[in-house]
Amino acid sequence: MDHKQKFVHINRVEPRENLREVILFRINLEKRRVAKIRLTLTSATSLLSLIALVPVIQYFITEFSQSGFYQYLSILFSDGSSVLLYWKELGLSLLESLPTLSITAVLVLVFILFATSKFIIQDSKIIFNKTQLA
Repeated sequence: MDHKQKFVHINRVEPRENLREVILFRINLEKRRVAKIRLTLTSATSLLSLIALVPVIQYFITEFSQSGFYQYLSILFSDGSSVLLYWKELGLSLLESLPTLSITAVLVLVFILFATSKFIIQDSKIIFNKTQLA
């Protein structure tokens, strides 16, 4: 038997008239549900990174003041002739005196804070958009 002949006797079922609207409504409800979950997680992450930023900045300030970076930097402005002679050594000394761990920690936390803020704004638009449910 041919495949077309097998389906000849099946009655056609017409979909409900408002099926498209019901499907779109359910899709929007699911988008809002996912956005609420993601908003909760990103808000918690943002709050934790903001709380962690305070001691990390304090650590950065302490490390920066103890590193001697200011002393090397002051040589740039006080003694121009020795800077021209020993610019490679001075540059390396400046790089070595930077507290890279604390700088990296501050930058990572700031990046997390900005990234989660972006997602919070996007999810808030989805959640509080009343026209999608109408």
